Amino acid sequence: MNYQILSIVAIAGLSLAITGCNQGTSNTAKDVSEARAEANEEVNEARRDATDKFSNSREDVVTAREDYVSRTQDARENLAEVESEATTANARAAFDIAQTEAEGRHNIATEKCGAYTNVDKAACLSRADAAFATEKAQAIADRDAALAQARHHE
Repeated sequence: MNYQILSIVAIAGLSLAITGCNQGTSNTAKDVSEARAEANEEVNEARRDATDKFSNSREDVVTAREDYVSRTQDARENLAEVESEATTANARAAFDIAQTEAEGRHNIATEKCGAYTNVDKAACLSRADAAFATEKAQAIADRDAALAQARHHE
């Protein structure tokens, strides 16, 4: 009889242990399932945050590129304007030099004509005036070409 009671107690204890294990397995499965769901939600939230950050980063890059292009364009326009102004100033300075040189040569030529008289003197003065007019016209043409180039450079 003791043997039967002992067997019944052993079977009851084993039964409780198995039921407890089943409940533990059931609770563990539930906990694992909840942990997976929570992890999936956290991953999805992290992905949404990352997508927002990527999107904002792309927008920042686009804005920075547009700003760079704008500034670069402004810098190019400023450089072109400065170069145009420099070309204009150089053209006018070169014209002034050419004009002064032509006037100097004309003055020297007319002084040399003082050695002649009558028709010879008139012919000499005509040559000096013609040479001066040619040099002056060339200086004007060179200046105007440089000024036109400066305007097109803008």
